[in-house]
Amino acid sequence: MDSSRSQQPAILVFGDEANIRRVLSSTLSIYADTKKR
Repeated sequence: MDSSRSQQPAILVFGDEANIRRVLSSTLSIYADTKKR
């Protein structure tokens, strides 16, 4: 088995940087929403 395949960075799971920023912003907005209540 190729062990180097399972050691790829977690960033590759999300995709490119734009996708990561979208996920982060959505997570932050949800977090801020719950803090308001």
